[in-house]
Amino acid sequence: MIDSKEVEVPAGTTILDAAKSVQIKIPTLCHHPDLPPTAACGICIVKAGGRMVRSCCTPVAEGMEVVTRDPDIIEARRTVLKLTLSKHPNECLTCLKNETCELRKLSADFGIRDTEFANITPTKEEMPEDDSTKSIVLDPRKCILCGRCVEVCQNVQNVWALSMLKRGISTHISPAADSKLADSPCIKCGQCTAHCPTGALTERDDTQYVWSLLQDPEKYCVVQIAPAVRVAVGEAFGYKPGEVTTGKIYAALRRLGFNAVFDTNFGADVTIMEEGSEFIERFVNGKGALPLITSCCPAWVDYMEKYYGDMIPHFSSCKSPHEIVGALAKTYYADKVNVPAEKMRVISIMPCTAKKFEILRSEEMFSSGFQDVDVSLTTRELARMIKQAGIDFKNFIQYKESKGSGISVTYDAVINEDAIIPIFNAVASFGFLISTTSPSFLISPSSGSYKPNKIDINVDFPAPFSPHNAKISPSLSCKFIPSLAFKLPNFLVIPNISIKYLSSILFEIPTISCFTMLTGFRNSVAINISRNHASSRN
Repeated sequence: MIDSKEVEVPAGTTILDAAKSVQIKIPTLCHHPDLPPTAACGICIVKAGGRMVRSCCTPVAEGMEVVTRDPDIIEARRTVLKLTLSKHPNECLTCLKNETCELRKLSADFGIRDTEFANITPTKEEMPEDDSTKSIVLDPRKCILCGRCVEVCQNVQNVWALSMLKRGISTHISPAADSKLADSPCIKCGQCTAHCPTGALTERDDTQYVWSLLQDPEKYCVVQIAPAVRVAVGEAFGYKPGEVTTGKIYAALRRLGFNAVFDTNFGADVTIMEEGSEFIERFVNGKGALPLITSCCPAWVDYMEKYYGDMIPHFSSCKSPHEIVGALAKTYYADKVNVPAEKMRVISIMPCTAKKFEILRSEEMFSSGFQDVDVSLTTRELARMIKQAGIDFKNFIQYKESKGSGISVTYDAVINEDAIIPIFNAVASFGFLISTTSPSFLISPSSGSYKPNKIDINVDFPAPFSPHNAKISPSLSCKFIPSLAFKLPNFLVIPNISIKYLSSILFEIPTISCFTMLTGFRNSVAINISRNHASSRN
């Protein structure tokens, strides 16, 4: 029973989750659905069996009677909030998270207007901010010791950049030995900022610098948006999570004053072609280590460099999509619009805090002769700029959306898969050697679709090939493919197939004969001939 309501839940369910199943909301501060409970804050206390317990970590039991609200519980929660606020700076109006701070919201919900406890928050001189990474800002004065950042950093990301140091009232969050974040294993992934309930961990705010660029008549400002931004920024304006607002984003960026709006989809298309070409060089010509690992995510690259240095030869040499757009903007595009590259500024809108680190990480990020991408803003920063500009985003005009392979990155994050598909399409359509270590694609050169565990090649040659006199020999060389299907055109085709492990082949033959050479098999293969015309010969 929870508040006199009968509840039936699976064994092991916590009181907190059981209460949610009957629409009873128990307030929490340290709890996060992505993470295991730490029971650090004490806000979620309830009475079970006459004693107070923390609902986030206490499992229900048969016959348990739970009370989630009474005068004692409410007063205890108010006291916990007051004690938390006694070691928290009163800087809500200027805090970057003032709109989303969970501590501020709970204090408002419980009507905390004053506290009888003295404020013992350290001064900025005693506990300064750490912005050494130029990406993540740690303000330990605003930390409430919920432990979320430590949990996600250590046990989800396996980075171990953050931990709780010291004991008692001196406990605080910091890298080991109170070192700077830049000197820690931090990969700037931003998961700590996404899980922090207060302003203790945030992305570095570069919006004022971007405003200064937009207001400078000598600067030509180019902006690009990543695929994921189109389905994320709407949440800040009341849209459902995942709702696409691409056209409104384009229009809002022009209203903000940007001279040109690009879509990182184009950069993703270039990345796909570059990684695909590099894959062919490595696999077919043996020029490089395999497997090929994408280098699109700077946090991923940083993680591999710090923890798995032996994998560095497997990295793709290709830049990330937004860096490609930045380099092209300051070279090819600058020439087309007759704007000197030194006057052009490229701003990226990315879903990732690590991009702020990436734009300065090495000399390769200055390939245009200047910094290729000058500023990287997060989705949250873009939302703040739109609000500052007084744009009614929900009722705003909408521009036409662009298309590109990068769209699939929004949903799948499969850059390397997208790189493989054009390779198959380009090679299979014109009869060259197909080479791959991955069997998990269905390739149809005419449509580009794919499904697991099968390769489907439609040999369909355009003009000037004649259906009566052409002799084309497409070749296929793979290692592990459960099923292969050839749909042959109306002329003589001799596919040369060399596959080590294959369970079945289907040939759909039209009106002309088909001659096939099968070699290299190391197991038995079922071969099926399907004739779709009465005069077919096999």
